[in-house]
Amino acid sequence: MKKTLSILLATVLLLSIGTGVSIYALADSDKETNSQSENFAYIVLEDGTAEIGYAGSETTVHIPAEVDGYVVTSIGYLAFYNSQNLKSVSIPDTVTTIHASAFERCSNIERLHIPNIKSITVEASNPVYDSRNNCNAIIETKSNTLISGCMNTIIPDSITQIQDSAFIGSGLTHIDIPESVITIGEEAFANSLITSIDIPESITTLSRKLFAGCHDLTSVTLSNNLQDLGESTFIDCIHLKNITIPENVTEIRGTFPGCISLESMILPENIKRVAYDAFAGCSAMESIVILNPTCEIESGNMGDMVFYDQTVIYGYNGSTAQAYSEQFDRKFVSLDENPIIPIGTDTQYQSGSEAECVIHCAYPLNNFVNVAMDDVTVDPANYTLAEGSTILTFSPAYLDTLPAGEHTVTLNYKNATATAMLTILADPNEPTTDPDPDEPATEPGEPATKPSEPITEPGTPTTPGEPTGGTPSDDDIPTSAVDSVSSTENAVKTDAATKSPDTGAQPAALTFAVLLAASVGLSALLYTQKRKRCV
Repeated sequence: MKKTLSILLATVLLLSIGTGVSIYALADSDKETNSQSENFAYIVLEDGTAEIGYAGSETTVHIPAEVDGYVVTSIGYLAFYNSQNLKSVSIPDTVTTIHASAFERCSNIERLHIPNIKSITVEASNPVYDSRNNCNAIIETKSNTLISGCMNTIIPDSITQIQDSAFIGSGLTHIDIPESVITIGEEAFANSLITSIDIPESITTLSRKLFAGCHDLTSVTLSNNLQDLGESTFIDCIHLKNITIPENVTEIRGTFPGCISLESMILPENIKRVAYDAFAGCSAMESIVILNPTCEIESGNMGDMVFYDQTVIYGYNGSTAQAYSEQFDRKFVSLDENPIIPIGTDTQYQSGSEAECVIHCAYPLNNFVNVAMDDVTVDPANYTLAEGSTILTFSPAYLDTLPAGEHTVTLNYKNATATAMLTILADPNEPTTDPDPDEPATEPGEPATKPSEPITEPGTPTTPGEPTGGTPSDDDIPTSAVDSVSSTENAVKTDAATKSPDTGAQPAALTFAVLLAASVGLSALLYTQKRKRCV
């Protein structure tokens, strides 16, 4: 069911008094779980739910979700009238309506918590609050302060402040904060369902417990102008893995306790102190880079718990980071010897991906001269530079011009060099390489290897005649010369018949061989017959 909160005339400072007063039944305190249950009264509405009123004097009130078995859906007209002690009110997510003048003359209210509401509307005639531009929020008109929002709030550009607990416990998952906002109050997003947030450049300080208990928060981009991270700001943000600390921050107090998924962090050069509880409970922390060689790392009674056993500490030789590592037996990596910082440095680039590629070096940017790729100086138009200490970002257009394979990136400084390896992966959408043009094509059915060149034909044979060198004996004459010739000829014909004229067979040579064999056989036959006649 869509939940719409109608703020008809919920004004804190309205001085006029309405004439209509609702009649309430006293709540049965035995059925209430709230500590102020005896101070609540209610009426049963036509739909079987309850509209509640209040007659107590407490400073903090938690309106119950149910009284005497009735679900509380409404806060009545003048329900908290003249509750001068009231400073904080928590409204359950069962409430869908707050009637006119519900908080009239409650001039000391500082905090109004309304969770899981999808829509908020303030009546146009309200002289104190508004919900301008259909923003789904309660805004104090005079100060441009957002008092309370909901899961569908859009913060107008005119807002300058976000009140304490404005979105606490809400179903909000993401919101854009305009540059007009200069202050965000304590616990403003605490225990909400927010997953990502960008802090605008107008913010210089984060308030206490700003994102406390935001279990779904995974992405945070902080203002470059930020100077103070606040206390317990990200406590128990259990899915936050990485966060970039701006250059102007000078101290890490108990900012990240309970961030059990936090993997790594770079502490800029301006960080002068890390409190002993800064990373309490950050059991997944794999590495931390401390760029200030004189940064104070608190020890105290729990000094050995600032960083866990598995955390690799990067720092300079002779630094407090090295001293801490040696004192508490942590692995230390010298930035003097290994200036390329693995945190935030890309080692691979996929051609065609249009992704930026970052090289992070510990050497100061003011000493940077140029960068070379495989000993060729790169045009400055192909990269950008940022402090911290040196953050070099190659443009995708440049990287796409490099061939696939390993490349050597050399950052040249006035008094040093730093080297990193970058692997370019081939674009998976690139067509396959064409075959070698020097390789002859093979026709279907054609053998891969051609036969040797034809043998040169011998000269014209001499006409067979009388045998020379004596008269052969009967033993020297074949008894079946004709048969032998016939067999030879048939064998040659059979062999020739199996050859394709395209495969390099030599018909002239074969004809010569046949004729030669036939002549020898015929001569032998005539010679035999002649001898018989002579005898």
